[in-house]
Amino acid sequence: MTNQTLIEAKLQRTLTADEVSSLTVLIPLVERFIANYTGRNFVDVPAEDETLAETVKYYDGNGCRELSVDDAQEITKVESYDPIDEVGEEIDDSRYTTRPFNELPITSIQFLYDDIFSVGVKNIKVTGKWGSSLGIPEDIQGIATHIASELISNPSQVKQESIEGYSRVLYDLLPPIYQSALDSRIKILL
Repeated sequence: MTNQTLIEAKLQRTLTADEVSSLTVLIPLVERFIANYTGRNFVDVPAEDETLAETVKYYDGNGCRELSVDDAQEITKVESYDPIDEVGEEIDDSRYTTRPFNELPITSIQFLYDDIFSVGVKNIKVTGKWGSSLGIPEDIQGIATHIASELISNPSQVKQESIEGYSRVLYDLLPPIYQSALDSRIKILL
């Protein structure tokens, strides 16, 4: 989402050696914050000779014709799956479609006829190429760069509180305009 070059440009200076070494922790922290805040996984464009890897995710069958899934760029296989015996039966792709139509990211799988996703726990196995977008949107990259730059230049903005053994870190780093931009990217599940 961001990198050393973008952060240095935002700060208008070269990072110190300590600051550069902190980026290995800081950038993934910012990426997790944005992913958790928006409920979306933004995926960088693969290099020219690479492709986005297929991975498997498991879902609970809901007894309905439509099943919400994590944002995906492509769904390559759907299986009815028995998690106890670890055996799956592929569902022919002529029996379902992905939604929304003609638009990415894919957010659900819908049977075309009277089939339903059987009620169960982790009984639907979906193989796909996951991510909310292929490429980091400019606004998300700008927000990630802003947050990382603020953490480097003013670490006192990170506050920690502890209440009866439970602790959390509070970030006071988002101006209203950036918060509004992130709010517009929040994934809404119906």
